[in-house]
Amino acid sequence: MNMIAEFTIIGRVGKINKLNGVTKLSIASQYPRKDDKGEWNSNTHWNTVSIFSETTQKWIANTLEAGDIVHTTGRMREASYQKDGETVYTQEIVATQVNRLAKKADDDGDVVE
Repeated sequence: MNMIAEFTIIGRVGKINKLNGVTKLSIASQYPRKDDKGEWNSNTHWNTVSIFSETTQKWIANTLEAGDIVHTTGRMREASYQKDGETVYTQEIVATQVNRLAKKADDDGDVVE
């Protein structure tokens, strides 16, 4: 039996970069939590998503823009590279699916067309 680790991100698109045949999305996701005083706070986490599918890359180029809300699923990939003599470790999601949920939304989550 094969075991699968699948990751889901729902968030807003920040940057869309294409280099060396790979499209990379920066997606901001938030999770609410209570602080020590019982107040709700939101922490933003920036996720890197890589898309290798040419069909999905064309769809992204023609459809997505910064601020759009997307639902992305995929697998985790870890990598490392050298920068200034030090090893930098990264994690990213390799997308198996990317769907736009809404056009840009304001801070209250209301869709702005």
